[in-house]
Amino acid sequence: ASNAGSSVQDKVLNQIKALNANGIDCKGLFFSTDELQNFPEYILPIKVSQTDAKWFVKTKQRQAYFRALWNSLDLLKTFDVLYVRYPGAHGLLLKTLKALDTKLIFIEHITAELPELALTQNKPIHNSSDFLRTIEFYVWPWFQEKWYGKRIRQSVRFGLCNSEDIVKYQQRILPEYPLYIIGDGIDADSVVIRTTPKLDKVFKMVFLKGANGQAEYNGLDRLMKGMKAYSGEYAIELHIYGKDLLYETNLAKTIGVNESVFCWPYQSQAELSQLLNQFHIGIGTLALHR
Repeated sequence: ASNAGSSVQDKVLNQIKALNANGIDCKGLFFSTDELQNFPEYILPIKVSQTDAKWFVKTKQRQAYFRALWNSLDLLKTFDVLYVRYPGAHGLLLKTLKALDTKLIFIEHITAELPELALTQNKPIHNSSDFLRTIEFYVWPWFQEKWYGKRIRQSVRFGLCNSEDIVKYQQRILPEYPLYIIGDGIDADSVVIRTTPKLDKVFKMVFLKGANGQAEYNGLDRLMKGMKAYSGEYAIELHIYGKDLLYETNLAKTIGVNESVFCWPYQSQAELSQLLNQFHIGIGTLALHR
């Protein structure tokens, strides 16, 4: 978690809010290197130390998060049910779950972990930096999933998924793994009705990028190639909001539409409610088949 927020964080906050609104006493343990501020009383902040590592920084920081989880064991034991959003396999996660084996624990899987991990590894290795990046962001996470993933699934009561394809993937890892599909929900009261802008000389499109990095299944290359090929009466703009937009920025330059593609920082829900009024159409995933 962070004070800056994210789409994932908003989703989890809404889940906890909804459970409490329906009479279930639910607390959220939010692990963060930030001193969390202005969160509801049902959020319990867990401070995570900031790594000072010079190499494999992300891996070392993940280790600090899992160490904070293990150090929270006494707090975790005070709850009857533990709902874990799967953070990826790790030895300390397995150790924590095994120490809580008398509790009802279930995991939410929001992706097919290894195939999505493989999506990030289509860049050629040209130098030592590329090689180390591949080790940290692909080889090591892949090894962790292979070594700990099945045992983590065996240590919980059941798993939740939001789609049938993720269920099928999880059952390939552990055929006897009990899994249930529950579609994603939204806080309908928080959705502001959009004002439709007038279409004049500029046709504006918007894409909201989630937490994933390169995410080639977003298919923005297809959209940008279409923009490059287009000739018509309107000027076309694509505005992308999110974190980690280096891939999209470079993609627009490569295709030759960088003057028509605008990358903006992540925006809060309140900010987006106003910003979206300037756009004519929203773009969703265009290459899910990847």
